[in-house]
Amino acid sequence: MENTTINFRRERDFGEVFGATFDFIRQEFKKFGTVILYYVLPFLVISALLMILAQYNYKNVFSSISGSPEAVFSFFGDMFLYWLLLMLSVLLTQTMIISATYSYVSLYVKKGRDGFTIPDVWEKMKGFILPVLGTNFVVGLIVIIGFVACLIPGIYLGVSLSIIFAALIIEEKGFGSAFSRSFELTKQNWWMTLLIVFIATLLVYILALIIQIPAMAIGIGSFWTTIQESIANQGKMVDPSSFFNTTYIIVTSISNVLVYIIYIVPNLILSFWYFSLLETKEKPSLMEKIEKIGE
Repeated sequence: MENTTINFRRERDFGEVFGATFDFIRQEFKKFGTVILYYVLPFLVISALLMILAQYNYKNVFSSISGSPEAVFSFFGDMFLYWLLLMLSVLLTQTMIISATYSYVSLYVKKGRDGFTIPDVWEKMKGFILPVLGTNFVVGLIVIIGFVACLIPGIYLGVSLSIIFAALIIEEKGFGSAFSRSFELTKQNWWMTLLIVFIATLLVYILALIIQIPAMAIGIGSFWTTIQESIANQGKMVDPSSFFNTTYIIVTSISNVLVYIIYIVPNLILSFWYFSLLETKEKPSLMEKIEKIGE
């Protein structure tokens, strides 16, 4: 497995999709990790810094509550600005992760594991950054509207559009064509796609909890210290901003940002599932073999 190219273009069952994903991560950890380091890490650093600034702004709000409540409103403008910039940086980070992952997979499938370089990945992905950004925003909006209208439409749309980025980048389709393609490929295996999306989401949730254990431990420690100080002061309310100490803010921000890296895993899982759906429906690899025999 270490010295051979993993075959994406074959039908896989549920277990094989997840097994192939982790085989791919083990095999390509160094090269793919370098891609993430070069093209995603800068956005992660920006997100971490913005999250630190936003939490410090929260701390200032709590300080003003314990001092002069009227001063709270003076912080709202800054808080809104910080969180707006943070949301934009998160969206850009997700865009870079999606673009890098599917571009890497596309080159891996077309050229083999040793047939392309890290700059080749950038050449591929840079043309899809804006399309992925727009698609990410539109799909997110559509799914949210579906959930708000009724839970079931939101689930249906989310599952049906789960492989839209594979169609967008690997097949190099426009938004409309990728949108239709995702529905087309998932409709015959919608329930299995739902199961794969659910397990992939659950996996991300579990890994995220593990990453956030240090932050949760520091948070519990800070909360307990605040309670003890309140008891020592005979029930007098302690400044709530003391809960947001510098260590807690930095560790929480870094932990939250690191969680975004985990989203590489479900994108890889959906890459394998996309090719499996493609082989089930159209069998392109079989057609290529028949053409070669004819030649």
